[in-house]
Amino acid sequence: MVKWLSGPEQAGLRRAYLEWLRRRLPKWFPGETFPEMHDLQEAYEMITNRFEEWKERQRLAGVAQGRLDGERTLVLRQVQHRFGTVPPTLRLRLQNASQAELEHLADRVLDATSVDDLFQ
Repeated sequence: MVKWLSGPEQAGLRRAYLEWLRRRLPKWFPGETFPEMHDLQEAYEMITNRFEEWKERQRLAGVAQGRLDGERTLVLRQVQHRFGTVPPTLRLRLQNASQAELEHLADRVLDATSVDDLFQ
């Protein structure tokens, strides 16, 4: 499309499309800031680079979430192995635990004498 719009006869359409992008990008991606775009090729390159950044950010967020989910599953398995059935309220607490809380619980499960002791 950028190539097709590059001809001199498409100057008006090129300007209109660039203006449309300037207005739409902040609505499509709230919270993101976009540099001033002066021509369609510049906009294309900026968007291409941004998509690569966004993909990498999403990949890293997925990796972090996967680690957190894995740690949560492991702590739950440790608690179940050590103390038996985990009450629903404590299971919910585990589901909402942060990384630091899960690490603390993973250490505590070795020394706790009961599920209640674990969460104290």
